[in-house]
Amino acid sequence: MLHRKVLFTFFVLCTAAVAAPAVEQRDVFTSGQNGDLTWSAQQVVGDAADNTCGNPCPVLDESTGTLWLLRPHPLGTDGEREIAARMAQGTGTVWISNSTDHGKARKVGAPIRPKVNMCQVAELFDGRGTLMMNMRSNHGRTVHAHAPSTAGGATRSEITAADRLVEPVCQASLIRHETKPGAGGHLISPTPAAQSRLQLTVKTSGDDGMTLREQAVLAPGRSAYSTLVPLAPDTVGSLYENGEKRAYGRITFVCIALPAP
Repeated sequence: MLHRKVLFTFFVLCTAAVAAPAVEQRDVFTSGQNGDLTWSAQQVVGDAADNTCGNPCPVLDESTGTLWLLRPHPLGTDGEREIAARMAQGTGTVWISNSTDHGKARKVGAPIRPKVNMCQVAELFDGRGTLMMNMRSNHGRTVHAHAPSTAGGATRSEITAADRLVEPVCQASLIRHETKPGAGGHLISPTPAAQSRLQLTVKTSGDDGMTLREQAVLAPGRSAYSTLVPLAPDTVGSLYENGEKRAYGRITFVCIALPAP
């Protein structure tokens, strides 16, 4: 999910299962104007036929207005366990890529492995342009994993356990949110507050993750994947999966007030 500040239009992209989730999937798109309670009709933007449309990641180039959609595209015959074990026909790797010419060319940085996926990268407030990759971890620690880079992703430090971000092996969302340009802000991450997919809680940090503050409980019951978007200097929005009997019963959008950093 992303938010274009000038138009105040929300764009939401998600993966929709057409038949069995591992057989046929499509990426669908919808949008809604800021302040109203309605959304446009869904549009299919990617159809993988018998293969898988993975979790979509939209990136908006604000200087050109181009909306880039990055997503994994594994074979429909490849299961998640096979991909994680690097035994599938098409294996998955996490890396940071960057482009300085609006997507005409891309440079792929150092791969990040093993046993990590479902990630999001954010720039720290350290003044050095450090990128922090926040990742779902399959190392058996029930916490997220981090891998910082001070070289734009070309090289990176070793993977470390993010002990303050508890997770039951779930997608790792992280955003940088500026309160004022050049005046600092928050790193924000929504994670379960338990070692199961329960009590989805937004956590904020004003010191690049050294300390965390629980800001809001989005879903006290079952929940799954979530994402964040800046709305105003003191507000972010969150879109997340949740439900009473199962974590994927519905998708909910809420606004969250933030404290001063």
